[in-house]
Amino acid sequence: MAELLSSGETVRAEEIALRVPDGRSVRVLLNATPIQSEEGVLTSFVVTLQDLTSLEEAVSRFLAGGGNHLPGGGTGGGPVPGAGRQAAHSAGAGQPTPPRGRPSW
Repeated sequence: MAELLSSGETVRAEEIALRVPDGRSVRVLLNATPIQSEEGVLTSFVVTLQDLTSLEEAVSRFLAGGGNHLPGGGTGGGPVPGAGRQAAHSAGAGQPTPPRGRPSW
């Protein structure tokens, strides 16, 4: 993890393995955003880790069941809820204006 953060750049959705105190290796998804002082000096990071264990277990169950049924009894192929809204956002409709300058906090 230190190697990923040493560049001082934002890290998004990087899969890494962590060794936990009981000796197990746990795969996690890492996101990290550098925090800089007003002078541009790197002072810290905001880091989030998402344990992928439950996702891996769900994929294993899905594949063990033949991989042709979705949770809730669906089989896929139907409309994706919210897909129309996503298309409108992708086209620029209703997009929020990004903030300008540095935050004042």
